Amino acid sequence: MSDRQNPLALGQFERAATSDGVEAGLYQCLIVSVDEGQRQMLSLAAIEAGWLVCLCPDARTALDRVRRMFLHLAIVDLDQHDLARPAGLGPLVEELSRSGNLLLIVCGREASAQEEIWARQLGVWLYLPGSIDREDLTALCGEARQLVVRLSARELPVGSRLA
Repeated sequence: MSDRQNPLALGQFERAATSDGVEAGLYQCLIVSVDEGQRQMLSLAAIEAGWLVCLCPDARTALDRVRRMFLHLAIVDLDQHDLARPAGLGPLVEELSRSGNLLLIVCGREASAQEEIWARQLGVWLYLPGSIDREDLTALCGEARQLVVRLSARELPVGSRLA
């Protein structure tokens, strides 16, 4: 199925109701993968966990979306990709990690210790080596959503100081 025929087409959002009945949409998730099948699997997991998703097939499209949106979560699939390419997804992960305003999940290659060390040094929230089951990813996306909700509730009133 092409992205044009798919209801989760590039740049479009999909709303879902979470298991607790709260409509998704307040919390936005960017999903980046050059593989259409993987992009769809990641998006379904995020939607099932209550995220409003935006799908991107490459780093350029993702950076454009990042500049236009307020994101809470990003999932970047590095599997089968070369981090050294300037137009690749490695620089995107580095850019997203510098923002400091979102949770970042990186799906990487299995048994690539160097890639995992690189991702963890960047401070990604989760590094997932190898393939991951959609149900497991849905659970992780649910945990991310709960964390974002709790962090949003802790916002301090104007003029308050952290202790």
